Amino acid sequence: MPDKLIPRAYQEEIFNRAKEQNIIAALETGSGKTFIAVLLIRWLASRHTGDRKIFVFIVPRVPLVVQQQDFLREHLPLTVRGYYGAVVDLHDPVRWSKEFKECDVMVMTAQVFLDAMSHAHWSMSQVALLVFDEAHHAQKNNPYNQILQDFYLTCDPRLRPKVFGMTASPVWNHKNPYESLRVLERNMQAKIIGVQVNNEELAEHSPRPTEIVLEYPISDVYSHYPRSLWDRFEGFKFQGYQASAHENMALRYQVTRQELGPYSADFYLCSYVKTLVSDQARKAHYGSLMAQTNVEEDSMPDILTASEADVPSSPDSSSADIQTRLSQMEWILREFHDEVSFDHTAPIPNEWLSPKLRILVSTLLERRSSSFQGIIFVEQRQVAATLAWILPRIPELKGWITSGALVGHGTGRHLNAQGLAEKKQKEILKSFRSRACNLLVSTSVGEEGFDFQACDLIIRFNQLQNMVGYLQSRGRARRFDSTYIVMVAEGSSEGQRYERMRLDEPLIKQLYQQRHLCHAGAADDQNEIEDPRDIAARLRYAIHSTGAVLTFGSAISLLNNLCALIPRDKYTKVSALQPVYSGDFQSTVKLPSALPIPRDMLTYSGAYRSTKREAKAAAAFIACKSLHELGVFDDYLLPARKTSGDIVEDADGRLIPEVNSVPSMMDVLVHDPWSVWDDGRAVISEAISVFVYPMSFPFSTFAIVVGTFLGTLPLVPTGNGNILFAAPRAVSLPKANLRLLIEYTAFGIRWCNTSKTIKSLPTCLMAIIDSTGQLDIESMRSIVENPSSLDPANITQEDEGQLLLQSTLEPGRPLLLRCLRNDLNPLSRPPIGEQFDTFIQHWEHVYKRRNYPVHIPTEGALVMVETFARNFSSVYPLPSRPQADISMENPHRKSRFVPAGTCEICVLSQDTIQSFRTLPQVIRRITDVYRARKIIEELGLPALQEDLVVEALTLPCATAGFSNQRLETLGDSVLKLCVVVHLFNKYPFRHEGQLDGMRRNSVSNRGLLARAKDIGLERFLTSEPSSTRAWRPTAAEGKFVDGVWFVQRKFARRSLQDCMEALLGVSFLTGRIEMALQTGTALKLCFGGPEHWSTRYIPRDPSNVPSFFSPLENKLGYRFKTCTLLMEAFTHPSFTSDNACYQRLEFLGDALIDLVVLEYLYKKFPHATSGQLTWAKSRAVWAPALTIIAIKQLELHKYLLSSNVELEMAIKKTALQHIGFGYEHIVLEGWRYELPKAISDIMESLCGAMLIDSGYDYEGVRAIIERLMMPILEVLRPNLPRDPTSELLLALAQQGCQRAKFQRFASEDAKNNANDSIRFIIHDVEIGAICRPSVSLSRAKPLLAVQVKRELEDVNSKYCLRELCDCRETVSKDIPDEIAPETLDDEKEEDFAVLGLLELREVEGGPLKNADSGENKDWMGDEEEGDCGFESDSMY
Repeated sequence: MPDKLIPRAYQEEIFNRAKEQNIIAALETGSGKTFIAVLLIRWLASRHTGDRKIFVFIVPRVPLVVQQQDFLREHLPLTVRGYYGAVVDLHDPVRWSKEFKECDVMVMTAQVFLDAMSHAHWSMSQVALLVFDEAHHAQKNNPYNQILQDFYLTCDPRLRPKVFGMTASPVWNHKNPYESLRVLERNMQAKIIGVQVNNEELAEHSPRPTEIVLEYPISDVYSHYPRSLWDRFEGFKFQGYQASAHENMALRYQVTRQELGPYSADFYLCSYVKTLVSDQARKAHYGSLMAQTNVEEDSMPDILTASEADVPSSPDSSSADIQTRLSQMEWILREFHDEVSFDHTAPIPNEWLSPKLRILVSTLLERRSSSFQGIIFVEQRQVAATLAWILPRIPELKGWITSGALVGHGTGRHLNAQGLAEKKQKEILKSFRSRACNLLVSTSVGEEGFDFQACDLIIRFNQLQNMVGYLQSRGRARRFDSTYIVMVAEGSSEGQRYERMRLDEPLIKQLYQQRHLCHAGAADDQNEIEDPRDIAARLRYAIHSTGAVLTFGSAISLLNNLCALIPRDKYTKVSALQPVYSGDFQSTVKLPSALPIPRDMLTYSGAYRSTKREAKAAAAFIACKSLHELGVFDDYLLPARKTSGDIVEDADGRLIPEVNSVPSMMDVLVHDPWSVWDDGRAVISEAISVFVYPMSFPFSTFAIVVGTFLGTLPLVPTGNGNILFAAPRAVSLPKANLRLLIEYTAFGIRWCNTSKTIKSLPTCLMAIIDSTGQLDIESMRSIVENPSSLDPANITQEDEGQLLLQSTLEPGRPLLLRCLRNDLNPLSRPPIGEQFDTFIQHWEHVYKRRNYPVHIPTEGALVMVETFARNFSSVYPLPSRPQADISMENPHRKSRFVPAGTCEICVLSQDTIQSFRTLPQVIRRITDVYRARKIIEELGLPALQEDLVVEALTLPCATAGFSNQRLETLGDSVLKLCVVVHLFNKYPFRHEGQLDGMRRNSVSNRGLLARAKDIGLERFLTSEPSSTRAWRPTAAEGKFVDGVWFVQRKFARRSLQDCMEALLGVSFLTGRIEMALQTGTALKLCFGGPEHWSTRYIPRDPSNVPSFFSPLENKLGYRFKTCTLLMEAFTHPSFTSDNACYQRLEFLGDALIDLVVLEYLYKKFPHATSGQLTWAKSRAVWAPALTIIAIKQLELHKYLLSSNVELEMAIKKTALQHIGFGYEHIVLEGWRYELPKAISDIMESLCGAMLIDSGYDYEGVRAIIERLMMPILEVLRPNLPRDPTSELLLALAQQGCQRAKFQRFASEDAKNNANDSIRFIIHDVEIGAICRPSVSLSRAKPLLAVQVKRELEDVNSKYCLRELCDCRETVSKDIPDEIAPETLDDEKEEDFAVLGLLELREVEGGPLKNADSGENKDWMGDEEEGDCGFESDSMY
């Protein structure tokens, strides 16, 4: 690749030094330091021939990742990729390994690389070069320094990578520059160098600007300014507001006034107060009480708005006091606006500006030009934002200056003084670089790293803090005519400080340029300096199994990550779930009590250290080491397992492989009992071994003949009774006799089952047997050789309703004789109503129209017939399932007359006909039971109920009258509980957030599919449709594999995970929890083994329960043995106590209640579909239903241990509200109410506590839960209406719309840009919106859904769906198997569409698409008239 840059002499000078040793290149901003790194990478890449190593380019800020990545890609023929926090996943070591292997150059923030090293995703010895951009940051506990101290220095010196640092100023403290240089060199293990030979060329390409000190007078007298807004609020009590927030506001106001004047300060205060008041008004449910103060919405920078933390969420005053206070604030703002306007058209008198700001304006005007570009550096964020707002509005600058504020990234929802959002920062940078904005007002964030064009003017509006800030900001003025201005107050020492830095700079440069001249090329270790005592005392904790390393530098962040995963409701303060450090130089860390670890292991103390930070790290290190030993951290030192990606593990640490390679429609081999004769050797052997299974009832003269020993055949239920089989008999059958049986069977199938040609040998044969059970060969030969009688004279009245006929007028169609009419002949007149004079005329009209060849006799009697309905359905009533009548009695058919002379009589007897008609059911039933027995035998399943296993293995596409969908729904709840109990006990010290991630992995569709493939579950599934018009079984369908007969089938891969859960449902119905554990273990699920919980888990030590809980125990009908369990069940995370909070027990109780409710519904509604069961269950286990049970049945809210007053008030309000509600109202309308989740949480945790306390007596606890929840359970029904949001999802899914979503937005009064409102968008059109609802936005969605659905269904509305939506023709109903509904977001179009399809699936009671395709569909073809022979003569 040709170079786009040619290295200059000074760059080559530095490059040559870098080849010899580790260096830190100290060069001016814009001098091309990054290109030197490019040269170094090229050189090293061209020389390296050993094991593959990567080049790592480390930057301090996220925007620099993209900037440096683009530059390196442009100048290197290598694979360059960028990484920063928002785009990397530290939980995926395999993906990291893949990235390291595929990438040559990795550009990343220091924290990302530090984390990757800490979690053993890569090692320092596999890095060829470490480039540190802005290397002066390698100080103290900065991630730069952590990388070097924890991983670089600990690496074998022979394997360490080369280090190249880049900086414009290696010195922070210009008063002691030698020490600054020494520390940086020690930390970086590199030498600081500058250009020594080619200084003239460097000066040519990095010119220094003209530097000016600009003094300004200090004055705080603004006699012409009206009474300030601050003075108007004097004496006003901001009751309920955070004291610290009020102090910060006052401090920022005074600084802004001092720097910019009263007008600017009041703009800041007005903006701040407006958002503060608006937020409190909204939280107090008054809507917006604020009047228009003429502060433009777009003109209010985020930096000026109040933080949510500043607004009291639970004011101490009464509602009346709040309203009064808000009204007073509103009045103050209105009065102020009468005198001072912030409208962009209002003139701003110079007298309202500070002297400093007026001088700044004059300075800008002196440099006015059409190409002007400048940067003003300020110290505080609100000053930057306010200055950027006011400058374009000053009359002298209006129309010329366009400014923007650059203040860094925010960290919270409301930015306050935390900085701009990343998106807005990018927009400002883009605007400045494109010159749409010509003046940037920046905090220190703009001093380093960003690639700005050279500017005309750089102004330091505030005093310089250090040498780095001076050199970095000055480096932005690198044009030959640029000016660098430092503004200082008259009579202050600021000018002297600047002058000292300006004079010290060349001396410092000379110091690091000259101090290593005599040591060029010397080895690094000759000049190494010993580490301080703290660094020497640092410990490392390595995990041998993975290579992960715990260091002092990573310990604090590890603890923070663990605690951040603890679930939190809005009543739990973030601080309550964070580690708390105490002590200065000997620190103690106390972990949040919500962690479920022994109480004596919540506190850890470290050794004495010389700095506070090091002391905290020492304590955190000890805590992390202990938590790993407890199992809280895994062996990668991560608190939670990954839930997606290439590598995912289940709860037992077993790999769950990626299943994308499994096609959505699978071609598989399935067990089948109907093999060909003698392993297919029938074509060469003289006699064939067969097995004869006589029917013992009701057709005792018939048998089926098969080539496989099938053991004892099951009872075959039909619509007309049950078919029983006697014991089989092995027979050696001559080949001619086998041929005869095949012809006989084909003959009977043609008359009784289907007219379609059998394409291959039938492998289940029907035979006649004599009274001794022997095959009646002669009777079958007589039928085959003389299949019909052509003499109608043989018909008698006794044959009416019995004989099968076939008329030459309707060839191939079997007819049932109704009666013989000797009084009629073909010339007779048809019955009244016919338009023909004779039957002959009628027949000629009918049959000529059908293109049938017609030869009609003119004499002879007529017979009345009706079409005989062949039975091609294999549907049979499964004893374990209630079934509609499927009687095979001939349905009513329209009778008609045909000439007796055109008829031939079928010689099959009535019993023979009925036996053939039942043959499809016989074949299907034997096939189903054969597969059920096979799966139990081959997978080692316990003795499950056979019919239930048949149901579990039958897919919906089989249209068998039953399928596995109901059992799958039940099994889903069984799976959830069994996995949760296992997790709860295997990881006793992991909190709910950690357990939930492992549960998801273990019950995911991906996990179920992977385990199903492991055990070969597809071999046993039944997917064949019930129609046998295309006859099966035949020899062409299958093949032998290792001596076992299999047939080829095609069905959806989703069927596997459904059958896994259905088998769990079967085991639970057959043998309750004990058999479910045995079955789950056989299926390789995370159940902890087959042993029952009661014997597997050691019961907790008993302890006395206080009488305080006696009323509760009486209502429960249960006496607790362990007090600590009961206490834990009622402890809210906000409450500090001697026991853990209820979250783990809630996690267990949630799964328990889920199964109890689902089992009740399954048994109560045997005809309900899977979707109906799921929806009814969801109405019983959702928070409103559990809340009303907790309050009305048990009064649980009285036992909750909480230290949050706001929560207690919300619970009290809810308790009073729910007393008057009926249970049915809650089931149907619960979505209308916003309830504190804590009440339903303790209902679940109490149930979980009972299960443990009872020794895992599921049956006993189930009875208690059922009794408690009976008021809710009694009002449930399969056809419950859905909530409005679900109804909307369903309606749009049914219409095929795929471009709809909810969307949050900020209302006009949301001055802090908070999303306080919700709207609905369909095809980019807004249908409806709810602004500032009194409930949460999630609760507002159903209210909006009602409005939207009404509009979409109104044919007269301009928002009618048929007018808006055009995607019905292209809709796909496929749902990815790996979709987890809880991860979907209805505020994204794609997720909204999938949620709708899931609702549709529930309504339809099964998968949206039949899983039959290919050969399966052939079986569903239309019945054809014609011969029913077989095309297999050549095989004999």
